[in-house]
Amino acid sequence: MTGLPTACSINLGNGANSLGASTYVKARCANEFGSTYTISGIKCRTDNPGATTLRATNGAGAALLTGAIRCGNTGDGVAGSLSGTVTIAAGDFIKFTIVADGVSKDVMVTVAGSR
Repeated sequence: MTGLPTACSINLGNGANSLGASTYVKARCANEFGSTYTISGIKCRTDNPGATTLRATNGAGAALLTGAIRCGNTGDGVAGSLSGTVTIAAGDFIKFTIVADGVSKDVMVTVAGSR
């Protein structure tokens, strides 16, 4: 797992080959700072406007988004609607569930917040 600075991002795919149409789960953005991290935004960007989606939870499984983000290929990605759970406790992490559409070659997820 990578640490959780004020912004954290993960990538899936190599940009050259399509990701298989499957579900990929990544645990990342560990809060190793000894204080609560408050999320201000989660975005998902892919190289095509297909049907790749993202869900995010904390380590206990509480949803960080009100629903899945359908990742897009414009700007810096599509922002999701944050749920009532917007904090990551010290020692916790974020679990990302990406359902790839079989066409996307690169998926980037960005989390912004403060501690």
